This record gives sequence, structure tokens and C-alpha cells, in this order.
Amino acid sequence: MNANVLAQIQSTLKTLGVKADENEIYAKINAKKLKLIWLHFSECTGCSESFIRSENIGLDDLIFDFIDLVYHETYMAASGFLAEDLLNINEPFLLVVEGAISEASYYTGGAPAHSAMHKLKELASRASCVYAIGSCSSYGGIQAAKPNPTNSISIEDILKDAVLIPGCPPSESNIIASILHYAFFDKAPLLDENNRPAFAYSKCLHDMCERKIAFESGDFVETFGDEAAKNGACLFKVGCKGPYTFNNCPKTKFNAKTSWPVQAGHGCIACSERDFWDGYGIYEQALASSYAQTKRARNYESLERFNKSDEVIVKDDGIYVNNELLAYLEYESQNHAELLNKNKLGAKLLNNYKDKFNLSLEAESKIDNTFSGILKACSNILGLDLSLNELLDMANKYEIGIASGLDFKLAKKPILIDVTKSFRLVLIYRLGGLDEIAILFGVVDSIASMIAKSLKMLECKSVKFEGDLFKHEILIDRLNYHLKGF
Repeated sequence: MNANVLAQIQSTLKTLGVKADENEIYAKINAKKLKLIWLHFSECTGCSESFIRSENIGLDDLIFDFIDLVYHETYMAASGFLAEDLLNINEPFLLVVEGAISEASYYTGGAPAHSAMHKLKELASRASCVYAIGSCSSYGGIQAAKPNPTNSISIEDILKDAVLIPGCPPSESNIIASILHYAFFDKAPLLDENNRPAFAYSKCLHDMCERKIAFESGDFVETFGDEAAKNGACLFKVGCKGPYTFNNCPKTKFNAKTSWPVQAGHGCIACSERDFWDGYGIYEQALASSYAQTKRARNYESLERFNKSDEVIVKDDGIYVNNELLAYLEYESQNHAELLNKNKLGAKLLNNYKDKFNLSLEAESKIDNTFSGILKACSNILGLDLSLNELLDMANKYEIGIASGLDFKLAKKPILIDVTKSFRLVLIYRLGGLDEIAILFGVVDSIASMIAKSLKMLECKSVKFEGDLFKHEILIDRLNYHLKGF
């Protein structure tokens, strides 16, 4: 046995988070290698560039020890009709697609000059599995940005069961580990609800970021290259979209684990998220409605359709099942500062907020144990003297579909909804450059999400909403969004 290959198998299994017998895998790939066909459509070849920059398994190791790379327009020696002949194989193969599908008038490929659609459908019909590598193939990519002159679409638009490995580009670790999982086990890795490998895309990038401590204390870079930037402050205010992104970039990094964007001094642009080019505002500014290319979809369909009986009722103070309160809020404090000043980070955050906005949160302020109480508490933190309806109206002005949410915690049944630590995010978001509209939208969206999750935990099949709070358009919209499939 080749000790180097065994070590590479072990390393890949560790990346995947899978336990298996490396000796059995060694014997399998030694007996018959996975055949792989890699197609290029409308893209920049950045995913292929990433693919060959592995620290652990280089391209030479891959093609000699692990896979049979039958076709790859950048790396293969064959050209013209000889290259096309390579596609006529009668054995099982994994199809990898890099790039979006553009109209035939903008893309033809290979000696026969077939359209991208023709080539994809013909090979996908014979492939054992299809991997969409990169955000162009997964979601359409930059070329699909408005006004989308080439009418580019994603692989997902054509093949609903394709495995998506988004990123611009994805890290070499995520690409290779996903391919080798198929080589090892004849199937794709465990996928998340968006058809992405869970080992790579199940966790929020922000939670793994080395600058998260600075985020929590409200220490932000104001302009690139300032003293805060040199001292490792958070990049949220200059556009980092890490809190909205699910990827393992801080862990895997790029170019043989050399670095990743935030380490290099630029914020994450959410490049592995759907519609990041139009849906996440300006790259180097915090989210604000004025920067939205893709406007937030609104759904004001009546919530009455969720009520098949009156057993479950959501009111302002919680969720009642057969008149018993089974999901409720409970928190006590003399003022907002008391909720936040629990540790050094909280104390620093409070000081930064006071210095920046000249707002003290130490005045007496009663916080009601209600959903509307959460909104009112947040408005007090923001220094807004508005009625509940005015706050909801303001939240409804938000145009971007991405919410800057609060991290509420839900205990087990009966459900205690813990919002105590979440109020810190209102201060953080304000210091980080979000306006009041974006923050209030995030609060309302979080309330709707919290209600939907509680109903799921309670295994409710029907629900009725009572009270003026749930008659407002913004609550109706966000509940419709979070109760999809209810």
C-alpha cells in the first residue's frame, strides 16, 4: 500500500467528517477509479484554478491515484473532434459542471459547436450524478446579474437534483472532498436543505471568523487601511457579509490554506449564497434598502389559511395550545444596560455605543414579556420615540430580502423564548452601519422565525393568530415566509 495515498484518504475523511475504513477505500479506488467529466460553460475558470491548488492532494495525485479525469477542456491534451470522442463513454461517470448556461447565441462549445443546454442535457442524462461547481453553475453567477444580457441560468434551474458546491470560487478543499466522497462511496456527501454538502455549508461563516470578538464588542473598520483595520477590527461596516453566509472559508481557507478574504483584510461578499451579486447590496457597504438590485418579495396572503382549528393560538405574549401557554418570553431587567453589561465585551460594546451615538441605556426602562415588547425595547435602544405601528411601518420599508436577525434561543417544551442576549445585536448592527429600517426589519423577521420554529417544536398542524400585531403587513409577510410548508 502507498502510505501517502492512505494519509490523503484519512485527511479527506476528516474534512468530510466521515468515519470509514481507509484500507477498504484504498482497495476500492485502486481496483477502479471514478471517471469524471468536467464541462466548462459561461465562467472564468476560477473554479478549475482553485481545484489545482490543494495542499494535501495535488492534481497529479488526483489523476494518478484517485480519479480518471476523462475530459477537462483546460487540462486535457486532446482537442477538436478527438476531445469530443472522449465524451462517448459507456461506463458510469460523475459529471462536473463549471459555469452558467447561457443562450446559444452567446455560447457554443467543442468542435460540433453545441449549445451549453444541448451539451448539459445530453451528458447529464448519462451521468451517475451531477455536481455544479461554483456559484455560476449553482446559481447563475455574475453573468446572470441584472439585466442578464446573455439570459444565463443555473444548473439548478435545469436539474433539480444536482449537487451544488457554490463559491466564487469554492475552496479547493470543498471541491476535492466532495468529488472524492463520490469516489469513495459511490454517492454524494450528506446535503443540506439547499442541496449543498453539509460538511462545507452547514455553519455560518461569521461564527468561525477570527474577527468575531471585534464584532461583539462593536469595534469596526471605518475605512480600509485605518488603524482599526490594522488592529484586526471587524469588517462588517465596510461591507462584510459574513453573518449572512454559510461556508467554511475561515476553516479551510484558500491556496493551500494560505489565507482567506477576511484574513487578507477584505470582507466576505457572500459569494457562495444565491443571488449574491444582486441581493446583498453594495460589496463594501453595510446592507441598506437604497442599494438593493433585487427587491424583497412580499407575501400578504391571509394567515387565516393556517388555522384548521382553534387549538393553537399565537398571541402577543406567546403560543397557547388548548388554552395553555406553551411558548412564552421571560426576561427581567431594570434597564437595557443591565442586559448587556454581563462581561468585558458587553461593557466595551456599551461604551462604544454611548461614545458613537451619545445614547445612554442606563435609564429605567421596563421591557414587556411580549413580542411587541421586543420591538419597543429595540426602538428604545435606537433612540426612536415611535408607536408600535410606526415601528412596523418602518420595518416594512426595507427592500433587501436579507435579514440581519437576532439570535433568540429556544428551550425545550414548554418553550422558553430567551431574548436576553439578543438585544446586544441591535447595538452592534447600529455601530456596524445598518440603518434603523434594516435593524427593525431584522427584529420583525426574527420574531416571525422564532414563532415558526416554536410551532414546529410543538408539532402544531394548525395555528390561529390573534391581536393587532399580527394584522400588520410586515408580520403577515414574514410569517408567510417562515411558515412555508407548514
